Amino acid sequence: MKPEFPEIIEVLIEILKGENKKYEYDMESKSIKLEKVLDSRLGFPLDYGFIPETLAGDGECLDILVINENRIAPGTIVKARPIGVMEMSDDNGVDDKILGVNIDSKIESIEDLDHKELERITNFFGLYKELENPSIEIRGWQSKERAIELIEKGREAFKKIPSAYLMSSIKEAEEEIRNGEVYSFKNNKEALSFIDKIGKKRTS
Repeated sequence: MKPEFPEIIEVLIEILKGENKKYEYDMESKSIKLEKVLDSRLGFPLDYGFIPETLAGDGECLDILVINENRIAPGTIVKARPIGVMEMSDDNGVDDKILGVNIDSKIESIEDLDHKELERITNFFGLYKELENPSIEIRGWQSKERAIELIEKGREAFKKIPSAYLMSSIKEAEEEIRNGEVYSFKNNKEALSFIDKIGKKRTS
């Protein structure tokens, strides 16, 4: 863990501001893949990506929107500072969106932003709810301190994922655990389910 974490974090950019195509980074092939094309009325309000080596409530890495002055190529790692979080959920569970800024930005918290900027982000996900994912629930904006808390929890949760997940070939990764059982982890959600299963065994 780097000394500046979690006030300064590394982010992998997947989608550029204004893009209506939803790209996702595939950890196994280490490439950016097109997941789907969104409705033409939808364009991501800011650069969008995730915080590597974190685990969110939906079993994936923490999502983050980043305010960048310059265009960043998808697949690029950038350093950012968290300034707030929009708490929300969808059919996969908690799906909070951390809001960050480029480390050179003078913005320190969401209080420094024009209210219309936050409204624009909220409206995007509200329209996304209407057109793409009706199960989305937006609960509102929280402080920089809450964002940092979620990032710290996400890093701690990631550390609990068995080492099989961390191997380069996720699909084939196997680890012998307890009584000679063998488990294979294809993604974060599967690993998280395994952890819950083992935890229940230990307390039963």
